[in-house]
Amino acid sequence: MSDLWNKLRRNLWRERSPDIATEPTGPMLSEAALKAALERTCQPFTVGGFRPTDSPTASVFGGVRVATPGSEWPTCDGKPMIPLCQINLSEPDLVPERLADLAMLQIFVASGRFDPHTHILDSANPTPDVPAVIRAFRSLDDLSLVPTPDLEHALKPFELSWPAPAPDYANHDVAPLEIDRKANDIYAYDWAKGVETSKLGGWPATIQSEPWWDYRKTPHTFEYVLQISAEPKSGWGADSLFLARASDDPTKWAMDVQMF
Repeated sequence: MSDLWNKLRRNLWRERSPDIATEPTGPMLSEAALKAALERTCQPFTVGGFRPTDSPTASVFGGVRVATPGSEWPTCDGKPMIPLCQINLSEPDLVPERLADLAMLQIFVASGRFDPHTHILDSANPTPDVPAVIRAFRSLDDLSLVPTPDLEHALKPFELSWPAPAPDYANHDVAPLEIDRKANDIYAYDWAKGVETSKLGGWPATIQSEPWWDYRKTPHTFEYVLQISAEPKSGWGADSLFLARASDDPTKWAMDVQMF
């Protein structure tokens, strides 16, 4: 993505959020205090590398195996969408609080037309022709096997494994505003490294700017919950996808895609 696009993103974000200070002020923090302010715990996940279970409800990258009876495969512009992932939230050791009410999360993206724009998504009433769909399930009980249609740009499916949760540190895009960047070098210590792989929770490992969830102002307050980084084994390229969920309406989601 060009420097011009990066600058445009930042300028638009500041215009729609004029009340957010871009130059926070505050004291110089001790190393321990700075570490505490920058640290969150994330749950990384790994694509493939083991014998698959073939369970219908297993977590899968590049595939979706189950659906509610009678539901149709999502489409965009008349084409079946790509199943980006199916995440069984009972598998990982750590789940973000904003996802704690869910049993499974599925993400679909448009075939051949996935764009870098931000989108507000409604998992209860998907908007036709938006190039992403979120399906969120509170229980696995009513889910059954669903066949995958012929796809124009299919990914290679792999089940996910879940390494131990790991400390994750904010970069300059997402560090808390109360930290004065002039007084505190957030990269000064060896521990100050973010987890850049696909993960639940932690901090978004941004590429271009802080995530922002729409070009327009929105009444919802979104909380980041998931990052999908490049997964070349499956065929997902250099894009990083960030997903957030509204704190005031659990059916509203926001997606930001950033590219190298």
